Amino acid sequence: MKKIYPDYYKNFKCIASKCKDNCCIGWEIDMDEDTYKKYMNMDNQYLKNKMVENIDKNEDGYFFKLKDDRCPFLDENNLCEIISIKGEKYLCEICDNHPRYYKDYGNFFDVGIGLSCPEANRIILSDDYSDKLVYENVSDDDVNKLSFVEKILFNFRNICFDIISKEKLTLFDKINIILYLSYDVQDIIENNDNVDVNVDLDEVKKYIDFKTDISQLKFNLKEIIHIYLSLEILDDEWENMLKNILSDIDNVIFCKFKVNECKLQKVMNYFLFRYVTLASEDNDIISKIQLCVLSLIIILLLSSKYNDFDEIARIYSKEIDYSNINILDLQQNFLCNDIFCEQNFRQITKLLLNL
Repeated sequence: MKKIYPDYYKNFKCIASKCKDNCCIGWEIDMDEDTYKKYMNMDNQYLKNKMVENIDKNEDGYFFKLKDDRCPFLDENNLCEIISIKGEKYLCEICDNHPRYYKDYGNFFDVGIGLSCPEANRIILSDDYSDKLVYENVSDDDVNKLSFVEKILFNFRNICFDIISKEKLTLFDKINIILYLSYDVQDIIENNDNVDVNVDLDEVKKYIDFKTDISQLKFNLKEIIHIYLSLEILDDEWENMLKNILSDIDNVIFCKFKVNECKLQKVMNYFLFRYVTLASEDNDIISKIQLCVLSLIIILLLSSKYNDFDEIARIYSKEIDYSNINILDLQQNFLCNDIFCEQNFRQITKLLLNL
């Protein structure tokens, strides 16, 4: 099997009933049609009867009907009856994959684990595990078979990882270098230019040297929080945290962030790995980089008030990474809202100087 993954990926294993935020509780559980047919032809009569009773269908497809916000096949010990009786091979696709995410390139694929899962979150943010990208059985020949845009994005993702790893640069510098380069990459994609991404640090330093406009920063941040509040909200706790930050903007923009910078870099790499190459689907790399940067900054802001960076990152991922509706709504804002024009968005990065 040919795949690319962060090195920490191989250490992930579901901890089942020990999980503090069981993914079988509070989540809508969709089902692919092949699995539905398999369930309807199951030889275990107990499970089959229970399937008939607890599977429903709407315009989007089949799904399990939750009972008291729990999957009907989650027993009193928070273990899955389907696995206990028939084994993991009988899980529907979404249950089998979660919290893994994939990007298929034809000859190989990316695979990672999401920050929303408590165990994945622990692994990703731990000092014990590396986020260096592993190319398992993926050769240069495989990469050369990619489309023009995919090759550009693969190269850019590697450049971003390299920039994040540079010790002599501040995180503010790193983020703004990546933002600066994203506009170059966008031009390359749009013009179909067969040129390399040029990291001219002298030129980039001019780009980074811009004045802080406190009133613009405050205005932009308020508008961004309002955008997040307008998205689909999965948990009331998330909504309350956003509202509390909004009411305390004056203090938040001046607070000193006390977070291990290594964790910040790991979170940034997580988003870069997850989202950069998705630009091959719409040729829009700028909005993908803005999503990565904004995600990091929102997590950082909320953790400054609630003092648990890891948990805020987990909640953010649950609310955003695993909601296609929210990702699409954010991308629409990146494209259409003046707050996300280059000059205004760069002001938001000034918050990183509070580290």
